[in-house]
Amino acid sequence: MIEGKEIKIGGAPYMLPPLGLEGLKKAMEVQKRFTEMNESEQMEANIEIIHCALVRNYPELSLEKVREDIDADEIIGLPSVFAALYEKRGSNQNGVPKGETTRRRGLTRGRSAEAQKEQ
Repeated sequence: MIEGKEIKIGGAPYMLPPLGLEGLKKAMEVQKRFTEMNESEQMEANIEIIHCALVRNYPELSLEKVREDIDADEIIGLPSVFAALYEKRGSNQNGVPKGETTRRRGLTRGRSAEAQKEQ
């Protein structure tokens, strides 16, 4: 069993591990187009990503079961669920490794804004 965050599906506890490589790739693709999706599409994409992580611990668990039985409390708590999916992987929720920032903000790998200002 891979450690992670406990969530409830159909009232039963499941251990949600960090995303594997395939799940991480899927999550990154979803993030690219997330703002273009309607709420229903966003929810479905989130459930598919959660399923990608869960099958690491529960290979027999179907996407249909997750889709039908995931508790509303877990859906409301999606930000914390997704934080757990990325946390153990060493990335933030944007898929950027911890300690790094994006070029869009003018920062470089492994250095904080404060460190760059000092130069």
